[in-house]
Amino acid sequence: MVIENQVEKTDHVHLGQILTYVAGVGAETVVWIASRFTNEHRAALDWLNEHTTEQISFFGLEVELWRIGNSPPATKFNVVSKPNDWSKAVRQQTGAASSTRTLTDDKRIQFEFWTEFKSWLEERTELRVRAPGYHSWLSASLGRSGFKLNLIASFWNKQTNTFEIPEIRVELVLNSPQAKDQFAVLETRRDEIEKQIGTALVFHNEEESQRCRVYIRRDCDFRDRTKWPEAFEWLAKYLQLFSDVFRPLIRDL
Repeated sequence: MVIENQVEKTDHVHLGQILTYVAGVGAETVVWIASRFTNEHRAALDWLNEHTTEQISFFGLEVELWRIGNSPPATKFNVVSKPNDWSKAVRQQTGAASSTRTLTDDKRIQFEFWTEFKSWLEERTELRVRAPGYHSWLSASLGRSGFKLNLIASFWNKQTNTFEIPEIRVELVLNSPQAKDQFAVLETRRDEIEKQIGTALVFHNEEESQRCRVYIRRDCDFRDRTKWPEAFEWLAKYLQLFSDVFRPLIRDL
């Protein structure tokens, strides 16, 4: 996450700094706080929210000090720009449909699976995930740039290396310039992490990428809708465990 603070009205210098930070650290959430937003900078954030992927979110907040009677001043934030996850998802889905001419049955079932899971999850837990799209993953923030949690519904089975039986996964993704070093630190604590999660995990250091992953998987033919309730329970269980266990660990990396 990138947070940019200004005590005066917005200007081009701070907008440029924000974009530089985003590119440099791979931030997925950007919060720009200022005493006043000019119309052009509000429009710039709206444009960024409209034209970037669903994984990047820009927020503009105007800050005020309020006082009631003789009470101490209190801070009040007014949201002047925020992402519209629904519109981003629609654009992404429309783009996918345009590029492939017609959506495959596989993409449709993944989108329907994630759409129903998101509603199921938010009705039952405090966990929040991003808007679903026509692809195999659904993401959740961990509160630090370069780290995220991914839920996967894949037709490729990583254990058998075939398409015979689909699988679902929950994974921690490290994807920053420091990912390899951070992954190495986590790997030294593997026994401790697996004890807290309650099962063995796969620690995967991708050779041709800066990205690293820690994940758990299971066979699940999610094409069969009768299997969805069991799959949702499993995904929610390990999403909560991964969030609880990895969130404090990555804070200290």
